[in-house]
Amino acid sequence: MANTLLSVRRWIFWVIAIATGIAAIASFFVMRETYGPTILAQKTKRLQKETGNMNLRSKLDLGLSPKTLFIRSIIRPAKILCLSPICALMSLYMAVVYAILYLLYTTFTFVFEQSYGFSESTVGLVYIGCGIGQLLGLAVLGKTSDPVMKSLAVKHNDGKLKPEYRLPLLMYAGPCIPLGLFLYGWAAQYHVSHSIRNLESTGTMCLLPGSFPGYMLIPT
Repeated sequence: MANTLLSVRRWIFWVIAIATGIAAIASFFVMRETYGPTILAQKTKRLQKETGNMNLRSKLDLGLSPKTLFIRSIIRPAKILCLSPICALMSLYMAVVYAILYLLYTTFTFVFEQSYGFSESTVGLVYIGCGIGQLLGLAVLGKTSDPVMKSLAVKHNDGKLKPEYRLPLLMYAGPCIPLGLFLYGWAAQYHVSHSIRNLESTGTMCLLPGSFPGYMLIPT
């Protein structure tokens, strides 16, 4: 039995690695470049070669060396993090949300095995609720984010969009994090039936909380 489970675990990783490798190789031939500066740089090089005019420059070319660009890419985020209080607070919020979310994921295995008798081969089914919740959360967020942003822009800024107009949704999603944690902890402490527990705790933690809106809205 132990050898069978070990073999299954290995094949799970092998299947994921094979699928990822095939997708990565295929992307080199199927996917197209979408980054504006890179597209214009490639076009500029082609025109320089065709016309012989080496003075042609891309409109988005900053004229910086790769070393300077690398240093700027490292220093600029650090400066924003240290000198912008709102950026620092949002980063702290995101760090706490990520920590709680992944800490929760790590507890699923031993909680369901020790409290509800799940085997090593079936305990992974617990994460189905998380996946469904994330998909539903993505659907709700995708449906409401842009309309709310446009409405706030019309109301406060003459229709001009600002990234900050995405953040108000966090006011409604954020309180769901402690609610999801309470349901999860309560169900674990009192050994509620695992079917109800999966619906109320793991599903609620992914369907309702501020974790998903947090790491989708704050970076944008």
